[in-house]
This record gives sequence, C-alpha cells and structure tokens, in this order.
Amino acid sequence: MKKATKEILLKKGEELILKSGYYETKVEDITKEAGVAKGTFYIYFSSKEDIFIEILKGKIAKAVESMREKKEEVTDFRKKMDIATEEYIKFHIDNLGFLRVIFSMEKEKKNSKFMNNLMELHKMKLEVVISVFKNAVENREITVKYKDRIEDIAIMYDIMRTEYIFHKLIKLKMEEGNGECQERGFCDFANIDTDSIKNKIDARREAE
Repeated sequence: MKKATKEILLKKGEELILKSGYYETKVEDITKEAGVAKGTFYIYFSSKEDIFIEILKGKIAKAVESMREKKEEVTDFRKKMDIATEEYIKFHIDNLGFLRVIFSMEKEKKNSKFMNNLMELHKMKLEVVISVFKNAVENREITVKYKDRIEDIAIMYDIMRTEYIFHKLIKLKMEEGNGECQERGFCDFANIDTDSIKNKIDARREAE
C-alpha cells in the first residue's frame, strides 16, 4: 500500500510539473491530484524538490538499466558502444518535457541540483563505454598503442561515435530553417523528427 501511494505521488508530481511548471506546482496540488492528505506527502518526501529529484533519479536508473541489459544482447564491442549512445539519445527524447523544466531552471540559475543529477546519467554512460572498451582490449577485439590511456581513448571514441550516430539518425530539414540555421549546418530542435529517430534506432537493431 505504501509503495502504491508513493508511486501515485511520483506520477502525479511529474504530470503536474510538466503541465504547470516546477515553481507553479505546489505540494497541495500534488496531494490533491493523488487523493491523499498533505501530511501523507511528507511520509515519503521532505519537499517538492525531493520528489522532483526522485522522479529524475528514477528515470536515470531506468535508462542505465536498459543500457546495461541491451548491451549484453550483442557481442560486437562496436554495437555495445552504439547501444549505450542510442539509449542515451532515447532517454533525452522520451523526457524532453522534463528536461525543458530542468534547463529553464538552470538558465535562471535557480537550482543546479537537478542538472547535477542529470549529469549522473552521462557519467554512468561513460562507465558503460569505458567498461566495454576495456573488455574489447582485453579480448583482443581491438588494439591500442597507449594502454595507459585506454579510458581517454574510450571517451574520445564515444564522443566521435555519438556525433556520428546522432547526425545519421536525425532528419535535418534545412529548407525549413532560417539563414543562421543553414549557416551553422543544423536546425532548431523543433525541426528534428524525434519519433523518427527512435524508430530508426529500433529498426536498426531489428535488422541486426
């Protein structure tokens, strides 16, 4: 029962924050939507900030779990690396509304705790990438000249591979962009078909 109540509060908290914004959403709004007393909220969370961070951590944990599980489904180290990147991209696509809230708060310099938590996903992704790269070296799937710099090489590989995959997946509509967009070589995020990106990722895996 307690777990169910907490899950309802998390669900309603996320819905309200996405709909109304972080600062506009009050604890009373969350408890009203969840159908519980205000005091019940404080059994599970110390504040509105606390529930927001827990929602974010839950999303990150789910993304990392998916990343680790899916990489075990393939043997080639390059595919393992690509899976880490693809899951990272899908996380951002699935949580665009939530991320907008965080970025707007960061822009206003009102709260950096949420951005710090978001950075944990990037750190965990790098841990997966470095682990895969080290295993590939140990299994002689790849050879590196400077073995004392394996982690640095793995990170650089990941950066280049991420950029390659992202640009391969997105459909840039240059003709719809403004002059500045065309000059830079990319368009506003509004012109990126996010559903298409996810479909391409899934289709690519099925083909493999």
